Amino acid sequence: MLRVGDVGIAVFPGELFCSLGLETKLRSPAPVTLVAECANGCLGYLAPHRAWEAGGYEVSMGPWCRVAQGGPEQLVNCAVRLLGELFADSMP
Repeated sequence: MLRVGDVGIAVFPGELFCSLGLETKLRSPAPVTLVAECANGCLGYLAPHRAWEAGGYEVSMGPWCRVAQGGPEQLVNCAVRLLGELFADSMP
């Protein structure tokens, strides 16, 4: 995670499904949050739990998806926690 003034940049090592990117922005303490994908490598698609239930190639394990069901939510939780640490001085 990075902080540039009032901007928090949440970085993920893969292609984050839109709903998880929006959740990251919603839960972030930063006034402005940007989401960067494929940062520090690429683990493939990062799909939310409900996408696994729907199926498709994006959510089957292989070179296109190396993070199991539930893993992307853990990445979002970690990103929000780290952004919280970066913006702790500006929180009430």
